[in-house]
Amino acid sequence: MITLYLTTSLLFLSSAIAASFLPPNYKTRTALTPRDSDNCYAKSLALTNFTIYAAQVLKGSPFKQENSSIAFQLFNTATNTDAQCSAYSAALTPNSNSADPYIWYGCFMESRDPSMAAKFRYDATLNYVTINETWTCLDPQNHTVLFTAYNFDELAINCTDDGSFERWQCTQADGDKLYFPVDITTKRL
Repeated sequence: MITLYLTTSLLFLSSAIAASFLPPNYKTRTALTPRDSDNCYAKSLALTNFTIYAAQVLKGSPFKQENSSIAFQLFNTATNTDAQCSAYSAALTPNSNSADPYIWYGCFMESRDPSMAAKFRYDATLNYVTINETWTCLDPQNHTVLFTAYNFDELAINCTDDGSFERWQCTQADGDKLYFPVDITTKRL
């Protein structure tokens, strides 16, 4: 009993000491805490596209069953955040037995907001990307609203082959931006 009391007291004391070092305007966020600044709600309702940059696709030969890869940055102007999306798999090889355009790949979100998530699919045969990103914001009545941006479209970047028709490389020119249209749905939580 004394050990339990001491452990609880030490945990409380360490929490109090740690809190004293936080700046006075520090706000802790819990899971699914919506974004409540920068007009997140209004910007999210007005969002019509994401920006894709630094896109690169390497396509292996369907005859050699080589692995292929895709990587790109996805920027959401409503939340002012990037998602780093990439995948490396034989399932990305176009026109092969292992090609699977229905596999979802997760993206790394450059945000500490746990309500934000992004994932994508890539159809190497058609060169189409499907994007699904979610985030939360507060509406004018302070209700939490879940936003989902979803769409599929061609990844319009230049592709070249290595001359042997066994390997293709598709890259986006430095500084180029692709505007990827998205449909927005909302749900009040």
